[in-house]
Amino acid sequence: MKINIKMLDVGDADAIIVHLIRNVSEHFVMLIDGGSPDHAEHVIDELDKLLRSIGKVGPDLVVCTHYDSDHIGGLLEVAKKYRTLIGEFWIHDHEMIKPVSLFAEQVLNIRKKSNLNVMLSLNEHKMKSEFSQVSDFLLESYPQMLTLIEYLNYNDISWISPLTGQSVKGWEDIIRVIGPTKEFYKLGISKIKHSPNQVINEQVLATHSKGIASLSKLLNESIRIEADPCAVLGNKNKSVTWINKISIIIQFLVNDQKYLFTGDTSVNALQSIPDYENLLSNIHWLKVAHHGSRNNSSPEIFDLMKPKFADISGGHKYFDEEVRQCLKAKKTKVRLTKDEGELQFP
Repeated sequence: MKINIKMLDVGDADAIIVHLIRNVSEHFVMLIDGGSPDHAEHVIDELDKLLRSIGKVGPDLVVCTHYDSDHIGGLLEVAKKYRTLIGEFWIHDHEMIKPVSLFAEQVLNIRKKSNLNVMLSLNEHKMKSEFSQVSDFLLESYPQMLTLIEYLNYNDISWISPLTGQSVKGWEDIIRVIGPTKEFYKLGISKIKHSPNQVINEQVLATHSKGIASLSKLLNESIRIEADPCAVLGNKNKSVTWINKISIIIQFLVNDQKYLFTGDTSVNALQSIPDYENLLSNIHWLKVAHHGSRNNSSPEIFDLMKPKFADISGGHKYFDEEVRQCLKAKKTKVRLTKDEGELQFP
């Protein structure tokens, strides 16, 4: 059994192609996330190149770990390209987020019609005051999820909402969803199901927390790294949104070696996995959560994982140097797409 992983260089976004080879005639091709909308063409080109080389007409599995725009953005075009040639699609259908999706669309439409400097109606003025600090990037995530699921349904593309224990027929010994659990997912949905205001405000707080953390990092970077980079990891998940926390977490077991794909998950999501201390121990290759943000990792998690190799998608907006230095201190070989472009493993 062989595994080839290609982490595409799509800026601060995720698009990863996984190719499993059981023998010369048995191949499994999987796309995990599709980057932002403007990455779709590149993602499809890379996917096509691999599929043609092994005589396949479509990917066996496409996964949307969660529906932030830097993960779901390019997947609608992937669905349009391959349609029913896709073996299966994994995406969480957040039914309770639909009101937020519709509200986000309204805000985006208002922004298209005006630059938010002039708001005539009371409702529009309220939108301005509450959402002026929210970027289009965040708002676009919600309608993108709705549009993609509607497209999958309309075109009879097989899809499921996977939770812990989900696998793929014929590959159960290799591919397994280990998170989120049903309980953790329900908890996440209960946190984000209420008013559109609450969901958007959570995103604002996360963005602002990140900005404060970045400023603090710039002011104290040399002191922190010289002292102990691992000590500043983890922030009790204060700036990790619940949408990120319920990312689909997938583990591959190839030749008794563990490969872990984390999306933008959080420390407490990882610790909610049944028997996580066993499942997450001694990872061979790790996709570092949330583009290397220090809020999504902790010294305890890295001590448990002991990854030999760790790749980070991006390295611009979300990345914290302490994450790389902490992993290096634990003898992990770390790479970033920001530094090296597209990353092939092995």
